[in-house]
Amino acid sequence: LEMPSDLAFLEPVTNYLTKLINIRWSVNADSSLPVAVALHEALVKAIKHGNNNNPTKQVRISADVSNEEAKFIVEDEGDGFDDPPNPLSADNLYKASGRGVLLIKSIMDEANYNKQGNVVTMIKKRSSLDLPVT
Repeated sequence: LEMPSDLAFLEPVTNYLTKLINIRWSVNADSSLPVAVALHEALVKAIKHGNNNNPTKQVRISADVSNEEAKFIVEDEGDGFDDPPNPLSADNLYKASGRGVLLIKSIMDEANYNKQGNVVTMIKKRSSLDLPVT
């Protein structure tokens, strides 16, 4: 998928990607909610921080949902980042933003950024949701 850097696309794209999991894994929206939160955070980061809310820049999303895992790759056209500040340090605890990377890494089984920092690959294993095998 490709979408412009516009927050209006955030909810429909997140819902579409989450429904891929719901259908493939035969689960309800409550079961896939943590993945929806991680996707939402990755897309917000790509739109706001990566592409600076520039609607002429695109966010590219790749999704591969198998019986065992869901893999999502989110790429923006920005310059990327090095290491984000630690949101748990005393200087950052009361800041209104800066927790997206931490949240993504705590929800997903794997979350890795490329060297430039403009592509995140996220994997959620079906088994980590403690769902019955169908």
